[in-house]
Amino acid sequence: MTADGHAAGEWSIGLDIGGTKVLGVLLDDEAGVRATVRVPTRLGTEGVVAAAAEVVQRLCAAGGIGPADLTGVGAGVPGLVDPVTGEVSHALNLDIHDRGCGWRRCSRPGCRASR
Repeated sequence: MTADGHAAGEWSIGLDIGGTKVLGVLLDDEAGVRATVRVPTRLGTEGVVAAAAEVVQRLCAAGGIGPADLTGVGAGVPGLVDPVTGEVSHALNLDIHDRGCGWRRCSRPGCRASR
């Protein structure tokens, strides 16, 4: 439980991933915005995933929670997203051309990606 009375699992994060920035919001269980973070987009698959992970980590720190306390993370990203695999392709403004970014196969520390 955080200092303001919110329990683990009552938090979520939304990400807007674009060609110039990754904007994230930390939401409480009543959809109240508790924190925002904006970082420049880093191009390519590794860069995009690293920027998104940085935003999630910074939002968690701002809320006094860990990634395991999140109900989920949602991301809006340009390009084509395969609904089965979660892979992003043809996100040209992110320098992701062919099935480069598999959100559901995240292997970064603290990531619990699922289908």
